[in-house]
Amino acid sequence: MNLILLPINAKRLVEIVRLTKQVEQATVQSPVSDWLLPHMHLTKHKAGEVIFRRGDKADAIFYVASGRLKLQEIDHPIGSGELIGEIGLFSPETTRTQTVGCETDCELYQMTDKQIYRLYHQDPKLGFYFMRLIVERLLRDVHRISAAKMEHIADEVTRSA
Repeated sequence: MNLILLPINAKRLVEIVRLTKQVEQATVQSPVSDWLLPHMHLTKHKAGEVIFRRGDKADAIFYVASGRLKLQEIDHPIGSGELIGEIGLFSPETTRTQTVGCETDCELYQMTDKQIYRLYHQDPKLGFYFMRLIVERLLRDVHRISAAKMEHIADEVTRSA
C-alpha cells in the first residue's frame, strides 16, 4: 500500500511547494495586469462623476487605467494603476465603505464580483493578493486614525495649557 501511495504523495508535495512559491510571489507582485485586466471591461467617466457611494451594494472592483479619483470621506487621492472597491466586495455586508468620485476624466476597468469569485477558484493566488491588499489598506486607515487622535490630544493639551 505504501509503495502505491509514495508516488502520489511525492507528486502532491511538489504541487504544494510550487503553489507556496507562487503564493509568496503573488503577495509581492501585483497580478492586476496578468490576472484581472484580461477579464475586465473598460468604462469611461467624466470629472465630477461619482463611481460609488458609501453604503451602496458592492458588486464590482475597478482598476484605474487613467485619471484621478478621490476617496471623498478622507480626501485621499487614487491614481492610475490602483485597484479600488475590493474592501466592500469582500466585507460581510458587501457594501461600500467610502464614496469614490472622479477628480478628472477617468478610464476604469471594471470586473463584477461573480467574475472575481470564478477567477479565484481557478487561481487561489488571487485570494492571497486581495487579502494582502485589504490588510495594507486597513492598516493605513488605522495609522491615519491613530495620527488624527494624537493630533486631537495634542490640541487639547495646548488649549488647556
